[in-house]
Amino acid sequence: MTEKIKKNFNSYTVTFVLFALSVACVIAKAIVGSSIDADGMLKEPFFLLPLALILFVSGMVLLFVTVIKNILILRKNADIQYKKELKRHILAGIGLIVLCTTVIFLLILANK
Repeated sequence: MTEKIKKNFNSYTVTFVLFALSVACVIAKAIVGSSIDADGMLKEPFFLLPLALILFVSGMVLLFVTVIKNILILRKNADIQYKKELKRHILAGIGLIVLCTTVIFLLILANK
């Protein structure tokens, strides 16, 4: 049972890193900003927004898969201690979904 819990923890760690990198891309774009040079060319680190979106969607997909997998395991398993641990992981995953979605959208709105 502990191996499965460690795998869940690793999935959440990778998801958190993907979300953190996504937020870092949005913040970096806001810090660098955009400017127009003397020739009239717009200089903007536009690549950071699609990169942030790719990282965010990857994190969401991984998180949804992990939460759904935990729910399916929870239905099949009869061990009470393991069920408690899985319920905590599921709630943490849902909380992470809400938190990261809110943060990334607020950063994008503030960047406009």
